[in-house]
Amino acid sequence: MSGANLAQIYCVGGALLGLWTFARFPTLAPKTLPNAMLVLLASIAGLAPASQILGWSIGQAGEAGAFLALFGAVLPALTALFWASACVLRAFCGLLGPGVR
Repeated sequence: MSGANLAQIYCVGGALLGLWTFARFPTLAPKTLPNAMLVLLASIAGLAPASQILGWSIGQAGEAGAFLALFGAVLPALTALFWASACVLRAFCGLLGPGVR
């Protein structure tokens, strides 16, 4: 399996987990657009350390380190990114009016 295929699989997995979390726990999501944008910016900022952790763990522990970093850093960062994206979309829909969901 190539690295590009693995990245695509992790992106789909992160999207499914993020959207499931958004649907399962709707009260955890921010309701206003500024708060949702802040959460989105924080999740984007979390992607850079996740990639650094992945590179470092591959250098230190090889395949085992890559496995741990993918499940311990990359997948949670992608999940947070997609959850935050859903929060922003909901906040934008809230701007349209009270009847639009």
